Amino acid sequence: MPKLCEMENVRGGDTGFPVELYRDDETGRLVVRGINEGGFACVDIDLADLLTWLGLDAEAVIAAAAAREHSG
Repeated sequence: MPKLCEMENVRGGDTGFPVELYRDDETGRLVVRGINEGGFACVDIDLADLLTWLGLDAEAVIAAAAAREHSG
């Protein structure tokens, strides 16, 4: 899964480890990754599923995010 960027100022996972944004190879969907257990484990959360669960328009939010440039 290719990493798109580290999400600065986003909290999650273990202290000192970044939250990262990836694109899933199989689905093409965006995945938020939180790293834990001292860097030996992680959790991947499908961003569109999370946004939909929160009651937001996932397509609009992801399109707005895609319009920004990220470094990583």
